[in-house]
Amino acid sequence: MVHHEGSPRVAKGKQVKGSEPAVRRRLSPRVERERKIQRIVTAIGVFAIIFAVVVVGIGWYFAEYRPTHQIVMKVNGVPIDMLYYIETLKSYGVSDAVPIVEQAELLRQAADKLGVTVTDA
Repeated sequence: MVHHEGSPRVAKGKQVKGSEPAVRRRLSPRVERERKIQRIVTAIGVFAIIFAVVVVGIGWYFAEYRPTHQIVMKVNGVPIDMLYYIETLKSYGVSDAVPIVEQAELLRQAADKLGVTVTDA
């Protein structure tokens, strides 16, 4: 290591307080091209994952969620959704649950007018 007058002695790789940072060496064109390609491939991968999640989410929404939350009938202005109708079909094991749903909703409305409530307990 050559020591010049006026310059402080510094261990290799260390920087003296107050001195200017070393100028970064420019990377070779090959390395720069490889890094650019790596960034592009990473961006495409992230986009593909996001796209797949969105497609699956949209499919689930239109096939599972939306149909079960659509209004299929009204009883005295109270909307009844498909999920409630399907659960009634399963519970009673009938092919047409419309009269059962209507009667259950009318009973619930009449009980509300009388101040009667039923709890799970």
